[in-house]
Amino acid sequence: CLLHPMPARQRRKREEDAAENKAADSTTSGSGDAANSPAVTDDNTHDNDEEAELKRAARVRALLPPVPPLPPLWHMAALLCLGLATRFWRLALPSEVVFDEVHFGRFAVQYLKGTYFFDVHPPLGKLLFCAVGWLNGLQTDFLFGNIGDDYLKHKVPFYSLRAASAVAGAAVVPLVYMTVYRLRRRCTTALLAAVFVLVDNALVLSSRLILLDAFLLFFGFATVFCYVQFVEYRRRPFCIAWMTWLTLTGVCLGCMLSVKLVGLFVVLLLGLWTLYELWQIIPDHTLVVEELIAEVYLRVIGLLVLPLLVYLALFAVHFALLPLSGPGDAFMSPHFQQSLIGNPRAEATTTNASLFVGYGSVITLQHVNAPHCWLHSHSERYPSQPAGKLFSSRQQQVTGYPFQDPNNEWIIEDPTNTSSLRPDAVRLLQQGDTLRLRHRLTGKTLNSHNVAGPLTHTMQEVSCYGPDDQVAPQGEAGHIAKHDVWKVEMFGQKGPRVRVAWSRFRLVHVDSDCQLQTSGKTLPEWAFHQLEVVAGQNRDDPATVWTIDSQHNPRLLNATVPPEIQTPVAATEEEREPLWFMQKVWELHFAMFKANSQLVAGHSYASRPGQWPLAVSGLSFWQGQVDGQPAQLYLLGNPPMWWLALGCAGLYVLFEVFYLLRRQRQVYDVPLAEYDSFTHATRLLCSGWLLHYLPFFVMGRQLFLHHYEPALVFSYMLAAVQIEHVFVQCFGSPRAFRVVCAVVIAAAAASFAYFAPFTYALPLGTDQILARKWLSTWTFQHNFEPVLKRYQQQ
Repeated sequence: CLLHPMPARQRRKREEDAAENKAADSTTSGSGDAANSPAVTDDNTHDNDEEAELKRAARVRALLPPVPPLPPLWHMAALLCLGLATRFWRLALPSEVVFDEVHFGRFAVQYLKGTYFFDVHPPLGKLLFCAVGWLNGLQTDFLFGNIGDDYLKHKVPFYSLRAASAVAGAAVVPLVYMTVYRLRRRCTTALLAAVFVLVDNALVLSSRLILLDAFLLFFGFATVFCYVQFVEYRRRPFCIAWMTWLTLTGVCLGCMLSVKLVGLFVVLLLGLWTLYELWQIIPDHTLVVEELIAEVYLRVIGLLVLPLLVYLALFAVHFALLPLSGPGDAFMSPHFQQSLIGNPRAEATTTNASLFVGYGSVITLQHVNAPHCWLHSHSERYPSQPAGKLFSSRQQQVTGYPFQDPNNEWIIEDPTNTSSLRPDAVRLLQQGDTLRLRHRLTGKTLNSHNVAGPLTHTMQEVSCYGPDDQVAPQGEAGHIAKHDVWKVEMFGQKGPRVRVAWSRFRLVHVDSDCQLQTSGKTLPEWAFHQLEVVAGQNRDDPATVWTIDSQHNPRLLNATVPPEIQTPVAATEEEREPLWFMQKVWELHFAMFKANSQLVAGHSYASRPGQWPLAVSGLSFWQGQVDGQPAQLYLLGNPPMWWLALGCAGLYVLFEVFYLLRRQRQVYDVPLAEYDSFTHATRLLCSGWLLHYLPFFVMGRQLFLHHYEPALVFSYMLAAVQIEHVFVQCFGSPRAFRVVCAVVIAAAAASFAYFAPFTYALPLGTDQILARKWLSTWTFQHNFEPVLKRYQQQ
């Protein structure tokens, strides 16, 4: 009783039963006296009551199944060591920036510099990389700019950063072992599930790089393990162990959410499973309503409130470490930018003319409302028939691009040619002025004309016009005129001058009276899946609002603005008030979801969810040379084990339907205790697999193979449990189960070794690469001539 405290409702029921037995004994004793039976002394009555009480307590304790102990410590230590071995071997190779290390390494540097950046993921994984980098002397001069940049040349402590991922990935192996074991499965079953994770090539590769996937898996399956531990105490609510595991579940859940928002799938899993458990205890006639309310209240605190507090606390750290203006400013509202040190909006007034916009400035023009993008152009032209119907002008494309790029830069020119700045004079752009925007890299001007937009045929096409677009000289047949003059229409501020990163305005096409805007549509592959920019006639459309995100004009640096135009920067009194913490969090999440929804551009290695369980597709992480030999990193799982896991998932569905039908006919093929244990484990694991897999079918954004990894681990655990059930319960042969496990483990290890060159960047010949190409959809690189040429040029 001391080790496993009884719930109050069961203790109260025991006391009531004891009182009823005592009353019955008293009645029996009185009847015996009336019949001249031998008298029962008070001492004997007390002894009988105490004996009945002890028997009653023993029966109640028998109803509570013992909580199984943790598996032997050496099992978990051995699995952890094996996990570390598979993750740390050749960890320093390649010594170059690989795949998305270009992003998460740069974010760690931005934390150290304190400059604000924007990312679609929450901050915990990046904060961990920042902490490791800070402890190991990561410098801020290396920005992880491009895939293939040399770490050794710049003395980057990349090994330590990768080691953080490797440790987290290795810890997943014993977590899986303990989770399956605590689901009341055999040690052999838990070992099989752990080995699946140990020797999966995709899981190993993802946890050897500066990526978030290892942290996501670690916190995710730590959450599942803690919840399974918590469920073991469901018949002993409010005891210390029950409260401890509930708290640990909430903390791990908050950490998982703070790595990637796909942690919401685990929130949904635990929420559904909690409702299922509460539904199971409702028929309990000993249920006390007050205790049920208290249990629900504590579960809400532990599984909702506590994770939310952890999540918000990490965002508070995120904002505290990024006080300076940086590359992420453009993704946020002017009000948000006002809180960043060094941002132009942080000043209430200014006397520096460089914060205003003048003719001759090089600017970037940012779209204010959704979709988030910059006005962009490049040398490619519109196809003759963009949508297969109406003809285009065949002039240079103008698009919206959601990332900063040199092709976003435009030069403001005066169409009257009378506004050239003298060194001692400043002419600033203001309300009602006309201008011409010249693309800096191609030299062509922003143009619009009576040609239908490429996708939105009810609006005008916007293009860039150059001398080669005239077709014929002016005055001759076939001449195409340019229409490249625009007028500034400002709103929402007091002063007439256009301010950098503050003023909002429309650009009205002078010849057609149409406004420059985005349509919200994504252009096809011929425009690199960028956003359509057109000219429309609806002035009230929020898509017509633009702002100047940045400018460069040396002649404005030392110029002084006359006092009469030195007005407060803030457009309204409300925007002068600093944002609260929760307002910042809300705005950042809105920007994160908006940016995620815009990740729809095609990618040569993108894949769809239907391909993942079949291991049909892969993902190239890196191609280069190691020790003078060509090598590559290619994300590909352990194909035979993926196919086995998928087959076991299908077999589980058949078993579930079979048992439900048989039990409906009052036929019990499996003992009740084993059936309850089996269905509890498989339903939890299958729910985890489906909740981490099916939502991707309705997502329109770019998807890659690594998005399947959390679902993969659930499918591995489900496969191990299903194999045990088939051989131990259906065939009744534990020995055959152990033999099958040994064969499967050997096959998994052999397959892992066979595909290991793509995991550890081991050199292979062309014939060896092609021999491993079991499916035509696996895009291994076997022609390394372009790669070797790049190294020779370097």
